[in-house]
Amino acid sequence: MEDLTPTRATKLAPHCPDCDAVMARDVRRTSWTFKGKSIEFDQPAWWCPVDPGHDCVMDAADSDSTEATLLAHRVMVQGGMPPTEVRRIRERLGLSQREAGRVIGGGPIAFHRYEKGEVATSHAVGVLLRLLDLHPELLADLGVSRLVGVGAIEYARVHGASVLTRAFGRGQSFRPGVDDVRIAEVMAVDPRAVHIDLPAKKDRAA
Repeated sequence: MEDLTPTRATKLAPHCPDCDAVMARDVRRTSWTFKGKSIEFDQPAWWCPVDPGHDCVMDAADSDSTEATLLAHRVMVQGGMPPTEVRRIRERLGLSQREAGRVIGGGPIAFHRYEKGEVATSHAVGVLLRLLDLHPELLADLGVSRLVGVGAIEYARVHGASVLTRAFGRGQSFRPGVDDVRIAEVMAVDPRAVHIDLPAKKDRAA
């Protein structure tokens, strides 16, 4: 919640750079335009009490509070996938940021930058993430040696295999379609605890 205590609102109040009036803490609806596309958002800041059109003054906390919103808007204008969606799909696939950069592309820090909104995902990366969100078992075709979570479950379902887990203090094997309740119990505790180790790609082809 925005801090509007008397101490912050009076003792530290700056003067309006346009009219020199003592500014007041407030949260106001404002807008930002990037490449012709505008977004409205609530901005905490020091605001001029005389003229709402005067520039506000923000401290680091004010800027940080809306940074994610503005970065997400910039990424979407550039045609990228929203940072929160990139993170959701990556976590659903059971991949670390570094693993995702290696398997999906972009390098070791690419997904850190995608999820911070620092750079936009390319069209190709966005399409691949959407495809993997629908068919996580396809990670098996991207050179990974182990699938975890939903990827492992869907791969096992398609290939009539079992997933492995060390949940509940011991190693167990579950088959999707038969042990779905038990699999769901494990997934609720730790999705990465469900996995399947893949044979070498040449052996899979055989």
